Amino acid sequence: MKKVLEFLVRHSGKLCAFAIGVAAIAPECCRGNWYEPEEPEGLEEVLKKSEKVQ
Repeated sequence: MKKVLEFLVRHSGKLCAFAIGVAAIAPECCRGNWYEPEEPEGLEEVLKKSEKVQ
């Protein structure tokens, strides 16, 4: 246990910087690959009407 604490104390700045970097990148990766917003009700009707206008 003492070795673990020494390691954490010695490298705490690097570990913190790494954690901040991972925390900044993680939401972008997850949201970009798997985020799929719900389709609003009536969207198809609006798209059909907009196609007729153009």
